[in-house]
Amino acid sequence: MNNESATQATSPKITIQPIDNVKAANYVKAVFHDYWFQGATILLLLIFLAWFSCLYYLGYKNEDSNILSNFYLTIPLLGGGFGLVKLKRLKKPIRKTYLLSVTLFSWGLILWAIACFIYMVYNYFINRNGTFLLPAEIIYLVCFLQWTAGIIVVHP
Repeated sequence: MNNESATQATSPKITIQPIDNVKAANYVKAVFHDYWFQGATILLLLIFLAWFSCLYYLGYKNEDSNILSNFYLTIPLLGGGFGLVKLKRLKKPIRKTYLLSVTLFSWGLILWAIACFIYMVYNYFINRNGTFLLPAEIIYLVCFLQWTAGIIVVHP
């Protein structure tokens, strides 16, 4: 037996299987189902980055398009809500410290978005730029307390 016949005997035979349309469709469906939220969030981020770039290069400072650009706050709102939903649907056991920490971070994101929305409404509709205590500033304080507590809980 020479080297060529020994190589042929041990090398695996590669066969090309025809594509099963059902398996391919199920794969595409699974990828879309699993990653649609991430894709939509990235698309939203890219839209807001384009919007901010246009506002910056065109020099709009006090126009409505600049004030309404604060709708980018949908991203932390979605992130916090998605974090809470994922924690609720979690099937694997998770340490209580991580569970509490992610819960605190998620609620902090949601409160951040709510506070920014309230601040935007005050500035846009009421047009009050004073130093008085706004409800948004109280929510900001609670938000920072939750983030700080989340860091302290997850640290050890």
